[in-house]
Amino acid sequence: MNTASRLVGATIAITAPYYFYNASRSISSVPTSDMRTGAAPSSFLKSKTHLAVVNPRDHRGLTDSRSITFKLPPSRRSWSDEQILATFVQGYFGGWVFTPERRLLGLVDCLLRRQLVGFSAIQDDPQHGQIWSCNDLSQSKLPSLHSTLFGAFRVVDYHIPTTTNTAQDPGLSDETSYVDFAFGSDTSYFSGFHRFSIHRDRLSDSTANSSSETVTITNSCVACNPSSNTLVGLDKFRAFHEFYAMLLFREGVARVMSV
Repeated sequence: MNTASRLVGATIAITAPYYFYNASRSISSVPTSDMRTGAAPSSFLKSKTHLAVVNPRDHRGLTDSRSITFKLPPSRRSWSDEQILATFVQGYFGGWVFTPERRLLGLVDCLLRRQLVGFSAIQDDPQHGQIWSCNDLSQSKLPSLHSTLFGAFRVVDYHIPTTTNTAQDPGLSDETSYVDFAFGSDTSYFSGFHRFSIHRDRLSDSTANSSSETVTITNSCVACNPSSNTLVGLDKFRAFHEFYAMLLFREGVARVMSV
């Protein structure tokens, strides 16, 4: 074993316990028992992001969805949907769980000097934002449309009921806000997207807590082979994806729940 390999091994041995400790702490307030998992809603697969951007040939894909319903802490009840979604995104992509992938994507960018995401329906433009630092993830504003996170996740659509920037997908209620992050490419053998959505149930309790709000946050995901109508290769990583996606989701929710 050469010196470089020893150095890498020693670094992993030293940093791994620190990482696992902090990642565990960051999601401990959101137990999996509070989650609901299942198939992605039909509106998700009928969305323009799915049919016009990531999977224009409407090939078969693997889908999954996880959601949680909870009362917003008092300090969050006056927040807009965009603030809640932005805080969730900050926890999802800027938290401890995503750290190894974030570092790996940075290394890939240094070596290849090219983005890992691109779609025929969206013209590449140098003016589109590039986010490489967690500090650039705002707690109040979502990343701008068509901006790219860590070279691999592009904002391809979002809808906030109080804005008119996009048309809401059919099948969603007027109280639902969402943002879509796409990955891969429709000209390759792998593409898909994550949709993070929030639905508010405004409670009217005449006895006490009339201002309290209950929200449901959902993360739906699809992955497909846009070049060939097959699931071969995708299913091998399904178990890992669902486990990893749940950890990321819990950290995003934990960031919203924090007082």
